[in-house]
Amino acid sequence: MIESRLMEPKHEGAVASINIMQLVEDQWRMYQGLRLEMLLTDPQAFPPQAFADFEAQEDKWRRNITDGIILVAYDEFGPAGMIRGVIDEDRAVARNMYSRLTHRGQGVGRKLMEELLRKFEETQATVAELEVESTQIPAQAMYQSFGFFETGRVEEGDHFMITMQKPL
Repeated sequence: MIESRLMEPKHEGAVASINIMQLVEDQWRMYQGLRLEMLLTDPQAFPPQAFADFEAQEDKWRRNITDGIILVAYDEFGPAGMIRGVIDEDRAVARNMYSRLTHRGQGVGRKLMEELLRKFEETQATVAELEVESTQIPAQAMYQSFGFFETGRVEEGDHFMITMQKPL
């Protein structure tokens, strides 16, 4: 059984300055904590099997970092959000976008996506892809502002995921 506490916000109000860092292997516990917070905050946006990840051993968490790009947005109070990128030959896939509740609507997601796309452009990938929950209208609008367009829909019970992509 996994035991974890949500990372409690230490402040209220507007975010003064957001920085972005790429996690390294030894920061796997930060990644694990943010992933758990993300799933507990927005469980409808993820398949039920996503919770099974937390039974994984340390080496799996470390591999997630070394096999991909994990970016964390932070301010003077700590983590504000995260995104994961995975390169699969000529495809670059954005996954697990998350902004903490205390930071939503303040540009955290935009800064994370800007940096991830910059990193994608440094690879051999020719297209960036992502999926977004159909009810996440603000997220869809943000992705469209980066040039992503809808390429399909996948039914998931009583809702659907929208697949999107953009050329790099």
